[in-house]
Amino acid sequence: MASEAQVEVGLETRARTLGVFLAVFVPLLVIYLLVPNPGLHPKGNHGDPLTNAVTAWHLGMKGTVVLDDFAEATGPDYYGSIGWFVDSPRGPTSQYPPGAAIFAAPFYRLANQPHTEVLMRGSNKPDAPPISLPMPSMRPGSVAASVAVAGAMGFMALATVSAAGSWTLGVGAGLVGGIATPLWPVAASALWLHGPAAFWICLGVFLASRNLHFWAGLAIGGAVLARPHAAAIALGIGCMIAWKERSWRPALLVGVGSSLGLLALLGYNWWLWGVLTITGGYSSDFREGLVSADPAGFLENIIGALADPRVGIFVVTPFLVLLLLRVRPALLDGPAWARGAALGGTLYLLIQLKANRYTGGAGFVGYRYPLEALAAAAPVLALAYPHWARESRILRSGFWLLVAGSVVVYVIWWGLPWK
Repeated sequence: MASEAQVEVGLETRARTLGVFLAVFVPLLVIYLLVPNPGLHPKGNHGDPLTNAVTAWHLGMKGTVVLDDFAEATGPDYYGSIGWFVDSPRGPTSQYPPGAAIFAAPFYRLANQPHTEVLMRGSNKPDAPPISLPMPSMRPGSVAASVAVAGAMGFMALATVSAAGSWTLGVGAGLVGGIATPLWPVAASALWLHGPAAFWICLGVFLASRNLHFWAGLAIGGAVLARPHAAAIALGIGCMIAWKERSWRPALLVGVGSSLGLLALLGYNWWLWGVLTITGGYSSDFREGLVSADPAGFLENIIGALADPRVGIFVVTPFLVLLLLRVRPALLDGPAWARGAALGGTLYLLIQLKANRYTGGAGFVGYRYPLEALAAAAPVLALAYPHWARESRILRSGFWLLVAGSVVVYVIWWGLPWK
């Protein structure tokens, strides 16, 4: 039996863990819910999160992802213009995987709000006649997204504490990630796929930091239900821990856990589409892009994702450049699970950029495709901060100026001519 001292230490550790999580989760959630989000779409709801919100309402209120009243929205005049609704063998549905809708469905059930008939006009085809659709409130979906991102940063802070042993660094990393990256203006603004995916990824990375390998894989399996190539993050974590420990057991446990999410996605798609497929309702463009032999286009995508004036990682979040200058010692000194998560996140982003254009469309502030990779790599990036911050007051001050600048960019971006 544990001694009284051991019990006391255990309770103190749990209290500190909860304290770190709440120190990040609560302030971020307050900001997300009460401060006007600079990324909210100014002319209505963006088609991507709108589609997820409609699916979440139906799943929460009716227990189905078949959207019988949206048959007209699947037509050529409205597909991609009102939302991304497609026809399936079981009826009209969303083209997206179910992860975001599953996450938000309980929020819609708790809100218990009826839908409202709304006259919708296509944003890309204004000449098409408007159609009447039963639309739910977007607010429960936005609240779910805010909870997902705030929770993701809370778990990321805990993972950083496990890696660095510093509560201050963990809380700081969580808050910076939550308000100085597009996780705020994009993922927390509405029910994109990115918020729930980031939540499950960060939970998985945190569980990996506690050597709970199966549960870490299972959590990332939740992300696979939103972003199927999140499986690359589980692969990175499992393989890196296995290599470090000279044992296949961690890789096997992470793999089994994450494969349950993949099997659930395959089962869902087989039920809905009648075939075993990972891509589900997406068009064939993504599959073709992934397997195409176009190294020039792939390189252009990578460069654009890093340096594009509107969505470039180094432009929108320039403080990451300073962290990357010292990422090598962080990788060498960091724990295996953190290195594996960063490696898997990098692979995730490369798959994304190979399969699709780097811009991610329009109608949002900053970038969105790199968000899951950023969430996975966050503990390693946080570990890079002390390597140079303690050496130079100028660099340290410059870092925080760049962090503040990123927040300012989000606030003013929507008023610029290219919105």
